[in-house]
Order: sequence, then C-alpha cells, then structure tokens
Amino acid sequence: MISIDKIQTIKEDYSVIILCNKENVNSLSEGILSKKQADYVKNEYAEKNVDHFSFNELSRYIFVNIVDECGIAYKDAENYRRLGARILSLCDEKHVKDLQIESDCHRDMVIAFAEGMMISSYVFDNYKTDPKRCIHPFDNLHIKHNDIKVEDLEPIRIVVEATEKCRDLVNEPVTVINAETLAASIATMAQETDIKVEVWHKEKIEKGFFIKKKEITREENILLFQNFIIHKSNKFYFHHQYNNNKISISLSNAKN
Repeated sequence: MISIDKIQTIKEDYSVIILCNKENVNSLSEGILSKKQADYVKNEYAEKNVDHFSFNELSRYIFVNIVDECGIAYKDAENYRRLGARILSLCDEKHVKDLQIESDCHRDMVIAFAEGMMISSYVFDNYKTDPKRCIHPFDNLHIKHNDIKVEDLEPIRIVVEATEKCRDLVNEPVTVINAETLAASIATMAQETDIKVEVWHKEKIEKGFFIKKKEITREENILLFQNFIIHKSNKFYFHHQYNNNKISISLSNAKN
C-alpha cells in the first residue's frame, strides 16, 4: 500500500503535482514553476483549454492539473479520485516513486485525489512467479495543504487498507477460499483490532444454537464477533456457507 504523509515544504528533489481549479489558474505564480512555465500553463489553458501539463526537469517531474469543478461535492470528489488514478498511471509510466501534492483546492478534494491514487495502486501478487511483475513502482505520497492535518490522513489509510484486504479475499481462487479459510482470514485480521472473534466449527454449530434442523457440513462456519459496531456489549453472528462455488453471508444480532 502507498504510504502517505503531510509535509510543510516542497522538496526540490522530489516530483510534484500542482492541483488547481479553473478559478485559480491565473493565480499560478513563480515558486515550484518558473515564470516561463507558469505563463505557458496560463496561456495554453486560456487559448486551447489544455488542463494537464508535464515538465521534465531531469531530476524530477512537475505535473500541473487544472480541474473543472461542477460545485456538487460528491461529483467533484469522484472526479478527483479518477484524476488520482490517471496520475498514478502517469507516475508508473515515468518511473516516479514519490510524489508531492501542492494545492489550494478544498481539502476534501485533495484527500479524494490521494485516495484515488492509493486505491488504484492495488495489485494482487499472491500467485505471480515473476518478481519483476510483483513490484509496483510507486511508493509515497506527500501532501502540502494548509487545511489538512496529519490526523486527517488516517481515515484514508483505513479505507484503502480495508479495500485491499477485501480485494485480496475476492481475488483468491475458489479452490483456496472457502468457509474455513475465510473464517481464518477474518480471525487473523481481527487480531489487528480490538475485535474478538470466535469461530464456531461443525461440532459447535450442530448443538443447535444458531441453525436447527439442518445438517451442517464442514464447509460452514459461524464467526462470533465481540466489541463490534457501536457498543462493546454487542455480539454479532456472522454465518457463511460455501456451496456450488458461492459464499453466502448473513449477519445477525444476539443479545445473549
């Protein structure tokens, strides 16, 4: 997973992307960009509506993206996520491993951009035999934004990590992932949190607490979650059954 952090200043030896919306194009000034580069961006956007620029400075790349926002928050956020995915592909193409983000756009849009880059970086390498194909060239994101705090980045890490774990489970072949291995995977993931998981196998299920008048096979398990959702006193039963290459899942609440 791509690492992400907040920085106070832009470093000259790392590639950087400047994100701005169309209202702020004319405010681009010298700093990261030279005067000639800033003038070029303004003129090309004004005359030809060009909204993406890439400057190769040998030691680093400077990308500039001008985003046309519609003013509807969720639509704009999704556009920034998609832009993040496209920029990741560009970074892979240019062999850029570290990227700094400089932006005066709304903090939520910058966070959405970073989320798009991180989610689109997912690869499933479990069964690749060529080591070269198992290495994703991009490693680190660094955000410079006055309204984004270090703690604002933690939700992104949680979302991306959770998404990647789910993708890993989905991408496992049906010969590998069944009720037993799924239960083991969830129990392993729970060890990283304060969630307590108890796996009920065939013998315990057959006592009739959860499912009655039904023959239980080894392809069925029940997971008992504690300290899960809202209250620590809650207990939830997560029942999954593997049958005909499909996994059916149900979640129910138990007060006792």
